[in-house]
Amino acid sequence: MKGVVERFQDANSGAYHVYESDSSPAIAWKPAPSPVSLRGATRRSNRSIELVEGSGLGAGLLRPFDRAQGSARALRRNSGQARFDRAQHRLRRNSGQAPQSQKKGEAMEKIVVNPPGLAKAIGYSHGFEVKGGRLLFLSGEVAFDKQGSIVGRGDIVAQFRQVCENLKTIVEDRGGTLQDVVKLTIFILDRQDYKAKGKAIGQVYRDYFGRHYPAMSLIEVKGLYHEAEGVMIEIEGIAVLP
Repeated sequence: MKGVVERFQDANSGAYHVYESDSSPAIAWKPAPSPVSLRGATRRSNRSIELVEGSGLGAGLLRPFDRAQGSARALRRNSGQARFDRAQHRLRRNSGQAPQSQKKGEAMEKIVVNPPGLAKAIGYSHGFEVKGGRLLFLSGEVAFDKQGSIVGRGDIVAQFRQVCENLKTIVEDRGGTLQDVVKLTIFILDRQDYKAKGKAIGQVYRDYFGRHYPAMSLIEVKGLYHEAEGVMIEIEGIAVLP
């Protein structure tokens, strides 16, 4: 491939310099050896340029000098890093890879993370890794029915069941199931009451979630927004849907 030799005028000093490139069209320039013959070579006299300083990918390269807008925009457009980014984008596009979003039809994968270096997780998971899918954020749900009336006043087990029913309704509305939930945060008013009813609550949990255990947190709080209406528990979560 024939190279290119050009004469440039430094936009700052006004001095002329001769540079060469090993490719045509030129991609990167370097000072030409002296003396050098310009006969038969591509020449553009009085072309305004600046030498890119620094140590990045664009260092040592020439960039056009935009007298109207200044050199910052030209540097972003013509630096070695910008060319590298554009090349990577073309590579992803030509290979059919989506750089940001999941490919249509690509399988979703959920991986339970329970490292052996941690205490055994019972009734929950230490973490969940998710690849692909659609995020669904579940607002804090309380034991209200469709009419907004409290279900199971004074009964933490009955309220837990209604909350699970509400979470199920949200997830199924978007085409998922409770097995797609990867994070739950449970807020309760009375930790001792919750623990005392743990066996019955666990049975309700399995009725809805089966043996699927998301990453979970349980927090005893001083009060809940709907406490005056008899609310004893509130649960929020995150689901990842296919």
